[in-house]
Amino acid sequence: MGTVSATGPLSMDMYLPALPEMAKSLSTQTSVLQLSLSACLIGLALGQLVVGPLSDRYGRKNH
Repeated sequence: MGTVSATGPLSMDMYLPALPEMAKSLSTQTSVLQLSLSACLIGLALGQLVVGPLSDRYGRKNH
């Protein structure tokens, strides 16, 4: 559970410092790579919106 919770912050902490070097390596502008960062954040948000209710519905024990 901790690993799943840490995925979002870890991805940002690893991605942001490497952004300028990735831009050089891929011969592109930093602004283009920032679009992939936006896509990552949108994916994390949509994942929480979809998986959260499913987890509540099927993951809880019946009392």
